[in-house]
Amino acid sequence: MTPKEEQCYSNRYSDLGEMTPIEHYLEEGQQQGRMTQCGTFMTWMMAARYLDRYWEIGDKFGRNGKASVQLAKEHWYKNGSMQTPKLSIAPNYPEEEPYKCGDENDACACNGRVHYGLRVRPDDGNEIETFQGLHEFKYTTKKTQGIRDPVVCRESDMSMGKHMKN
Repeated sequence: MTPKEEQCYSNRYSDLGEMTPIEHYLEEGQQQGRMTQCGTFMTWMMAARYLDRYWEIGDKFGRNGKASVQLAKEHWYKNGSMQTPKLSIAPNYPEEEPYKCGDENDACACNGRVHYGLRVRPDDGNEIETFQGLHEFKYTTKKTQGIRDPVVCRESDMSMGKHMKN
């Protein structure tokens, strides 16, 4: 972690105690999937939007596939998020805004990707209420095609390990 990332980690998570951010991450945070990067987490959809919106980046990295998305994320964290103003990864349309589809054992029939993770923060016990908050810990995603292909929000269906229960 860079000194800036250590500061972001300390500000984001309240249960470090006497540990340094690096010690805490290696002992607990890594297993829980905690973020070490500063700033907003970038989803697959945000990365695809970034590649489409900034044509020169899309031309350089490609517009489809895992490798293109990974390169877009790395570029945004190292460059786009540092610019003033930041390069935008915001939704183009209201329909692209993330929303809560359901709780444990609910069927989600939304169109796009379902993000599944912790309901309660392990550092302070507060309920996770935002999309950004969900991404501060380990999570998984599953693509769905709406009513034709619903996803059940259940640990076994989302391929999560035992560490995700709370």
